[in-house]
Amino acid sequence: MSDAVAVLLLDAQLGALAWSLARAAPGARLGAVSADGRGGALRRASLLAGLRDRGLIAGELIADAQESGSAHTLSVAGALEEALGELGWDAAVLLTEHGEQERSGLAMRCAEIAGQQERDTLLVAEMRGAAGSSPQQLSERTLTLLDRLQEPVSVALPAGIRSPVGHELRAGLRSVFESSARGSQLALGVDRPARIARHDWRRAPVDLVGFAREGLLEDGAPAVLQEPLLFASALAAGSALADLLREEEWR
Repeated sequence: MSDAVAVLLLDAQLGALAWSLARAAPGARLGAVSADGRGGALRRASLLAGLRDRGLIAGELIADAQESGSAHTLSVAGALEEALGELGWDAAVLLTEHGEQERSGLAMRCAEIAGQQERDTLLVAEMRGAAGSSPQQLSERTLTLLDRLQEPVSVALPAGIRSPVGHELRAGLRSVFESSARGSQLALGVDRPARIARHDWRRAPVDLVGFAREGLLEDGAPAVLQEPLLFASALAAGSALADLLREEEWR
């Protein structure tokens, strides 16, 4: 069994992900799994309703990432099996926004569950800052997740964005080789860039202007102008998710 699953840290990126997937893979059915069990929350309910009305989301399942064992609650694993099997969704996006403290741990559990089911897993990067700024702009939360995940996942960056670890990794490896030549211990700081670089990094062109015109955000174009990289990374993830679906068809 191998299906495409996206893990989303921020609900705000969902519209961009869904819109980009629909453009890159017309007809693909994307469903949402609220892994934090908060699918009834007013803000998310409104967001999902709007995306369903536009045909961008096929439906929603509520799951309990805490695996409480309640007979009335789906586990994340069970929700994915139902979504990508019985419901016939082509891809599922796991929604994990549950407060600042819990979000990273919940996203990690979700990614690991999808990996255990041998599904193609995509982590939707959280990027901040103005385009072209330096250092490049993956959030610390995203970098920490990529560092700690046991198995590699796919990560998408907007075309033209430099690798967030390329320079650090090259510098770290150079210091390793130099240290080895001198017979000293490995340089500190190389491990994390190496662990982050092991993931499947993909780049995709994004259409921020087209997305801003769609009216999928409460604040519209101003929101995109304020956080262009946040939405650009989600648009890139939608294209990457479409690529994963196409690759699956050829396996």
